[in-house]
Amino acid sequence: MGMIDDLLTAINEYPREDVAISVTNFKEPGGHINVGETCSFKVKIENNGQLDMKDVRLHLEGTRYARVTATNIFGFPFGFSGSAITGGQNINSHSNKTFGTFHMRADAATPNEGTENRDLFKIHISSFDADLDHVLRDHSHHAGNPEAAYNRHIHPA
Repeated sequence: MGMIDDLLTAINEYPREDVAISVTNFKEPGGHINVGETCSFKVKIENNGQLDMKDVRLHLEGTRYARVTATNIFGFPFGFSGSAITGGQNINSHSNKTFGTFHMRADAATPNEGTENRDLFKIHISSFDADLDHVLRDHSHHAGNPEAAYNRHIHPA
């Protein structure tokens, strides 16, 4: 494979290799979640690698137990559905960004009378633009080699 093919492979594998996704600030109405209740949460993305990620969009996907939605401009959930895609945000290399607020509505009880935890929704990166600015600019530095010198003999006056 050539260098360009290697670069494409590295970009395609970047989210799996260098990005962490976590649910934060999960707020439920009580000590447990009942069918019909709505919970809110945020999503944290950690970019632990060398690429700047531009226009990062998330895909939230509900399971058979819950539906998801984003928040409207008034701070309320709108249109619960099986999935939602966020607007894009930039996440520089070695930094993180919190997306949110999102909402989840519990639609069905989990098996075993609700005592066993099950996935209620899943989140992955829907798309992003890879940016090499950090690699090409921030890793440039003073280079001692190679160097050139000019030499000549200087005669006395």
